[in-house]
Amino acid sequence: MPMWTAVLVGAVLLGAGGLTPYVVARAANGRLARNRWVGVRTPGTLASDGAWRSGHAAARPWALAAGALMALAGLASLVIGAASGSPGMFALAVVGGAALGSVVLVAGAVRADAAARGDVKR
Repeated sequence: MPMWTAVLVGAVLLGAGGLTPYVVARAANGRLARNRWVGVRTPGTLASDGAWRSGHAAARPWALAAGALMALAGLASLVIGAASGSPGMFALAVVGGAALGSVVLVAGAVRADAAARGDVKR
């Protein structure tokens, strides 16, 4: 496997791992206005500015966990790509970490939508 592949994939996953909790935290603090481009965009969170903030506040721990999983997958891809170059292990680290991070992120979006709709006590 070419080294540039490990570096590119690792950089993308590390970037996603850092950007995800950052965006959610900004939205929860009111520093990212309600929009249709970035953030947790569900019918509940888009209903009002207050719903946007409370939904993102509920999603914050989930976004942090998802970001950590994606960043770990990125680091693992860099280490595996540099050390062994094993395509199977590389694919397992990338796909497994990204998939697990995505599942956690979707769970956070479900929690955010419920909180924004007032279904969850905070």
